[in-house]
Amino acid sequence: MIKIVEIRDLATVITNLLSAIPWVGTDLVEFPHLLVISLFILAILPTIGTLHSNALRGALPRTEKDKRYALNIPFDFLSMLVGLIDGDGYIDITKTPGGFIRIQLIFSMNMRELDMVKYIQSVLKVGRINTYPAINTVKYIISRTDLQEVVFPLLAHHGLFFLTNVRRAQFYRVMHILQNNINLFSQLPTDIPARNSLPTTPLGYIQLPFFLNWIVGFTIEEG
Repeated sequence: MIKIVEIRDLATVITNLLSAIPWVGTDLVEFPHLLVISLFILAILPTIGTLHSNALRGALPRTEKDKRYALNIPFDFLSMLVGLIDGDGYIDITKTPGGFIRIQLIFSMNMRELDMVKYIQSVLKVGRINTYPAINTVKYIISRTDLQEVVFPLLAHHGLFFLTNVRRAQFYRVMHILQNNINLFSQLPTDIPARNSLPTTPLGYIQLPFFLNWIVGFTIEEG
C-alpha cells in the first residue's frame, strides 16, 4: 500500500514540474492535488492480525467506513503521540486468569494533564480515561482491539516508529503476537526480531520526518 506521506511527496514533485510550464502550468498543477485527494480517499487502514472474540466483547469489528476518520488525523499529531508514548506510555502485555494474552497501551500521567489526555482521546476516538484523585493520577488506556484496528495501522500507514529501546521492544513483541495470531501467553517466544533500524548519527535522527514533533511529545513527559 502506498503511504500517504509518499503520495504527498510525489504530488509536490509533480506540482513543481508542471507549474514551470509556460501558459498552461497554473491549470495543470490542480491535477496532482486531485490525485492526492483521490488516493487519500482510497487509502485504508487494514486491521493487524485477527480480532479475538474475547477482545471484541460482543461488539462488531470496525468497517472501513468506521475507520475513515482516522486518515484525517494530522501526521504532526501522530508524530507527537509517538514521542509521548516513548516518553511515558507503556505497551502492556499480561496474562489473563485463563492463560490468554491481554494487550493494552497505557498512559499514566499527573492529574494536571487531564485536559491534554481528553484532547488526545477526542482526536483518536479510542480508549478510556480513568482518574485516581487520591494519588493525583490519570490513566488513558487503549485496548487491544483499538490498537489492532486504529492506532498501530495508523503508525504503519504514516511510517512512524518508536525511538526508545524499551518501547521498541514492547512494540516488536506486540506486533509479533498480533501478526502471528498468538492467543496463549505460554506460546510467547523469548526472542522477537527487530522490525526496523534506528539512524546511526544525530543528523540521521534530525532528518526523520517525524522527529521534531516526536521530541515535543517526548519532552511533555520527560522534559
